[in-house]
Amino acid sequence: MKAHLKIKSLALTLLLLSTASYSEVRSSELAIHKDNVSQEVVVNKQLENEAKEKVKVFATTLKQTLVSAIQTGGFENGVNICKDQAPQIAATLSTDGWQISRTSLKVRNTDNQASGWEIKNLKHFDSLFKQGVSATTLEASIQTQDTFRYMKAIPTDQICLACHGTSVDKTLQQIITAQYPEDAATGFTLDDIRGAFSLTKTITK
Repeated sequence: MKAHLKIKSLALTLLLLSTASYSEVRSSELAIHKDNVSQEVVVNKQLENEAKEKVKVFATTLKQTLVSAIQTGGFENGVNICKDQAPQIAATLSTDGWQISRTSLKVRNTDNQASGWEIKNLKHFDSLFKQGVSATTLEASIQTQDTFRYMKAIPTDQICLACHGTSVDKTLQQIITAQYPEDAATGFTLDDIRGAFSLTKTITK
């Protein structure tokens, strides 16, 4: 009887030790997971800030270049500058694993066609904008194992309407069509989101 009790006691002790060990391991796993999640949040915020800075530089540089071109040679010159300079500015900023571009639901350059994720966000941006949400707050980001993506809405400004509005000058339209035979980027109003800056960052481990 005593031997039986000793065996039972030993089994209970082993069970308690096993449970304690499992609890310690589980606590350790949870702590590691928590650290990983916190680190991911930090990385996301850092990448988001980098993306915002690149958008700021791209938007400012492109607008200054375009306005200067229009003041010098009219909207016809603006079309040429936008076609040639915008890709160059984007290429200059596409460093350190970043790729920066612009896209829209109605693109002028077919190389800028939106992906599924971009289309979803563009429609969401436009819907919110029409409800009165400021375009400055319309942004989206997503991170996978090896890629971070960020989008920032571009509203339709008054200056955009000359080339992208509902009543583009016939001569100007001919110039646009000559440069972009498959142009679909017209018919916009001040109530529309013109498109978005779209950035992708390759994440290296």
